[in-house]
Amino acid sequence: MFDRIRGAIICLTSSDDTEIRNKLDEVTFRRAGKVERREILDAMGARRRERLHERIREYDNNEKYLREQHRKQKEERKKAAKAQAAQKKNSSESFPYGPFKMVPAGRRRLVGGQASIEPGNEIMTQREKDALVLTLRPLFEGS
Repeated sequence: MFDRIRGAIICLTSSDDTEIRNKLDEVTFRRAGKVERREILDAMGARRRERLHERIREYDNNEKYLREQHRKQKEERKKAAKAQAAQKKNSSESFPYGPFKMVPAGRRRLVGGQASIEPGNEIMTQREKDALVLTLRPLFEGS
């Protein structure tokens, strides 16, 4: 509407047709310039908003990643605490009777004649047996 008024004022103030056409062309050119500027500004605003949204997405992703890492660390600490508690429990169960108290017969280590002949219940390792045989052989060969 403002452009129409301006065009009418130009028509009233000037008498030459070419001058009027030039002025009207100038007005339309200015209007086209405004439209172009508006498009450029809109494009700039759209790019700015896109960068802003990208930064927001990046921030959200970083926040999710940090939350996930924190949760994993918490679970790892919890697992480590459970493992440590289980280890303490097992170490306390391995000798629950104290250092100088009597050990029940079922938990005692068998000695000498008390050992059964089963292969899984051997007291000496094979190396110890070989060393004992080498040590005792001269005694039996000499007699």
